Amino acid sequence: MDSRDRRRYLWIWGCALYLSGTACDSGASFRGPHPLRFSATAAQPTAEHPTAILAEDFDGDGDLDVLVTGLLGYAFVVHENLGRGVLRARPAVPLAGAPIGAAAGDFDRDGRLDLAVSLPSAGAVDIYLGDGALGFRLGSEVAIDPPHDVRAGDLDGDGLLDLVVARFEPGGGWTVLGDGRGGFGAPRSFDAPGGTTSLALGDVDGDGKLDVAAACANADQVALFRGDGRGGLTLAQLMPTADWPSSVTIADLDGAPPLDMLAVTNLGDTCLVAPGGAAGVEIPVGHGPFAATVADLDLDGRAEVAVTNKFANSISIFDRDLAPLLELPAGDGPTPIVAADLDGDGFPDLAVANGFSNDVVLYLSR
Repeated sequence: MDSRDRRRYLWIWGCALYLSGTACDSGASFRGPHPLRFSATAAQPTAEHPTAILAEDFDGDGDLDVLVTGLLGYAFVVHENLGRGVLRARPAVPLAGAPIGAAAGDFDRDGRLDLAVSLPSAGAVDIYLGDGALGFRLGSEVAIDPPHDVRAGDLDGDGLLDLVVARFEPGGGWTVLGDGRGGFGAPRSFDAPGGTTSLALGDVDGDGKLDVAAACANADQVALFRGDGRGGLTLAQLMPTADWPSSVTIADLDGAPPLDMLAVTNLGDTCLVAPGGAAGVEIPVGHGPFAATVADLDLDGRAEVAVTNKFANSISIFDRDLAPLLELPAGDGPTPIVAADLDGDGFPDLAVANGFSNDVVLYLSR
């Protein structure tokens, strides 16, 4: 097994050497004069070895629920939000393979959220149709072999949700146009450097068409593709990164157009920021950063960045310039993270799934 294969194995299966972490609690270590306060909920068991986390109102009651996919459990778990950030896990939904990525959207336009789940071992992206009451049934299947991450968005401007699917090796992926009835057309491939692990969608150049960013772990690069508004993608830029970029995000970091790109390197301990798709600046962050989410956590009009540090069992919060603000203790192997108002107080909270302890913890803003 060469060094690239060894890194891939460690990253996908989470067999890192840093398994001895601290238990999650509500403490916080301040690094700057910032009024951020969070209280951690008790850890709740979730899907085994979490790979993706979503915060969406799957039952239409006004409270955001939390969905977690589990790589080793071949399932996803919906944690119903009972209000004020109190979660109750529903029975796991079995899958036909090990899930890597997930995306929510109303794919059949019935007013209820559905789910797209990428299953590399099954060679497909499966579409689960939601019943509006936290139940899901298998709808269509998009045959793609092998899919990795998946994202949903309107790529061709017809008002219907489409999919972008990553291909780990060889790098790149596919765009798949939706028919508005829960079905999808033939995949259209695009090429990228090797090891495409993570995707993000957003209008980076401000032309009204969705663009796609891709983290290419084996190549230590981030790729930016311009969307043509018809479902096609053209490679526009390649940016070098530190070792093993594991996730990429498109967000508004500075409060002004165009949108910005952000990528974390799981084995390089850095975060790359590329304003408006321009040349990126890479800054050291925590140990083993896995994923990041961007939100105005204190509602001061400026974005913050929260990064999970898988090998340090912590969550680092930075300002938009990546100056450190706050460090939160996490569970064992924090991996996917999402920011959303989970307790209905108007302030974004954080939901984090821990890959080694197989649980989910909410960090509620106080």
